[in-house]
Amino acid sequence: MNRTKYYTILFVILLQFTPLYNIGQNTYLRNLTIREINDSLQVSYRINPNPDSIINSQAIYISPVLMMRDNHYPLEPVIIAGKNKQQILRRWANNYKRELPSYIINPELQNDSAIYFNVQIPYLQKVDSARILVKLESLHYRGKHTLTSDITVSPVIQASQKTYIISPQVSFITPKKENKHHCVQKSNSVFFKIGHSDILPTYRNNDTGISEMERILRDLVNNKNISLEAVYIHGYASPEGRYGVNETLAQKRALALKNHIRSMFNIPDSLLKTDTTPEDWTGLTALIESKELINKEDILNIMSIERDDERETALKQLDSGKPYHIIQKELFPQLRRVEYQICYSIKDYNGDEIKILEKSNPENLSHTELYNLAMSYGETSPEYNRLFTETIPFYFPDDTAAINNAAAVLIKNRDLDAARRLLEQAASSNLLYNNMGIIYMLEGNREEAIRCFDKAISSGNEQAVYNKRELQRKK
Repeated sequence: MNRTKYYTILFVILLQFTPLYNIGQNTYLRNLTIREINDSLQVSYRINPNPDSIINSQAIYISPVLMMRDNHYPLEPVIIAGKNKQQILRRWANNYKRELPSYIINPELQNDSAIYFNVQIPYLQKVDSARILVKLESLHYRGKHTLTSDITVSPVIQASQKTYIISPQVSFITPKKENKHHCVQKSNSVFFKIGHSDILPTYRNNDTGISEMERILRDLVNNKNISLEAVYIHGYASPEGRYGVNETLAQKRALALKNHIRSMFNIPDSLLKTDTTPEDWTGLTALIESKELINKEDILNIMSIERDDERETALKQLDSGKPYHIIQKELFPQLRRVEYQICYSIKDYNGDEIKILEKSNPENLSHTELYNLAMSYGETSPEYNRLFTETIPFYFPDDTAAINNAAAVLIKNRDLDAARRLLEQAASSNLLYNNMGIIYMLEGNREEAIRCFDKAISSGNEQAVYNKRELQRKK
């Protein structure tokens, strides 16, 4: 008999006890209960058939299915058959090598015709309604069957026993106190004409580049909470002409920017450090790789020649010098430049200063300062949630502690999907396993939860010890 033709019983976990219900054919469903056993739910019920209502040639098919949300669990099927029908069914099963339900009852032989059932299913959370739907099918002589209409048994009775609520402990990682050292690096900031080392504000985008550098230095120099550590200035020349000439040009270009900074700011000379690249073959290779050029493959092969003079000669000879002419016109001007890097450190702030800066310049705060600020608000505060789930991950996106702590707050807020995405995108670390285990724990995946807790425990995570014990406590 196809299982889809069997009776279906639908209910969910808030149902603990139902009174006697007539589900047709003078057959009764009663004493429906549910209770927790370890990490499972035990469902108990009994069916009371009326022997007087079942004739010799008739059978009633009952095959309950427990439905919870999108999950379903087939329960033990039952056939209540008259004497003749029972013999026919057994003969049919034997002839066609089919399996009958383990319970096939001849009510005429039963003093107590009630059939008792107990089944355990995985524990599921967030189930908040209950109902029973029964489909009846009777088989008569020569296979004739009757399928009655669905019968909904109601009302639902609220369970008097409270469902056990799992209370896991999430893990927070205190970030290590970091050196608040920062560097601002700008490339292609100031450009020079061929053979020149004077800074011309109107040449290319020099006015924009110089203005930006002055703004950065002004903000740093005028900020009493910032200590300027060094300004690194690097002069470059394009790889054409004599090496000695290019070396001098690169030095003069670096010195030109250094003198401009001196004229604008009272910065000690010891903090202004210069360096040079007389012929920027590395920069040229990068430009060639990023640009569509004729003979590009041949050009790149030439760029791999070890000696600079041989490399330059081969470029000039390739395809009668056409590629070299394009390089000289379009790429070399981008190599005649000065780049700079400004390094500074920020002092440690106190509580009130941190609150003010978090609103205006959070980039000046360390991870530790933001973490302590979040903790000071308390977990019921909107600022607590915002700092852990938005601000800190924004400024420290690859930090294991930042990812773990954001996931911890999301788990507390029961946003398990967002927490899972964070943890799965992070680099593998045993520090993350406790919070991942909690996600599995709340989803009812006991096996994966235990696996994660064990990995966390191996790293000394005390919360994982508690959470694993919480899963095992009800055994």
